[in-house]
Amino acid sequence: MKLFMPKLPMHKTGNKAYAFFDVDDTLISNKSMFSFMDLYFSHYPNTTLQEEFNDEIQRLIKENTPWEIANKIYYSYFKHFTISQVKEVCALWFKKCTVNKQHFYHKNVTSALAKHQSAGIECVFVSGSFIELLEPIALDLGVKDILAIKLAKNGSKYTGEIIPPQTIGKGKAQAIRDFITENNASADASFAYGDDISDVPMLEMVGNPVAVSGGRKLVEHAQHVGWQVIQPN
Repeated sequence: MKLFMPKLPMHKTGNKAYAFFDVDDTLISNKSMFSFMDLYFSHYPNTTLQEEFNDEIQRLIKENTPWEIANKIYYSYFKHFTISQVKEVCALWFKKCTVNKQHFYHKNVTSALAKHQSAGIECVFVSGSFIELLEPIALDLGVKDILAIKLAKNGSKYTGEIIPPQTIGKGKAQAIRDFITENNASADASFAYGDDISDVPMLEMVGNPVAVSGGRKLVEHAQHVGWQVIQPN
């Protein structure tokens, strides 16, 4: 499949373009937060806590809880984890996931990322997952900047709280807006890739939005507003 790479429009502000990538189901085939938690409990067993977590997640799904709320509830469980344990499991998670990189990474999206990098456009992750888990992926793909969940810490443990902004929905757009301002970049010249209807705010932030098929309702929206759509593989 030949990927369409839009021409850069004239810059209205700033003189630099970036390419922003959602991660789960856009860049990778994995739902990182949930696969991480499964691995964590297999490595550090706690049956009571795991059952409580799983029951809570199922309740959130059943009640169609807004992702911003569900995201906060997910990270509230990190108050039970030490920083060293999470760091260890993050490394194990990446090693396990990348035994078969062709399965882990979405070929067409990573190809687009590599083409941007070859053209001198820096790529940035924007995700509701947490920074520690995304760092190995960023290192593997040569991505320097990560706009993702920052977890509050107290000594050797996490507090279960999120340090704003929460990079979900409109929070992704805010993170991109702040990043573009801080780096004197051009939103109109920049790109963004997402797979889910919740990614619309971040896609609307740039001049070159790209919808990756497979997620909830985004393709229909993209076709309605005239955005580019690509297959993940």
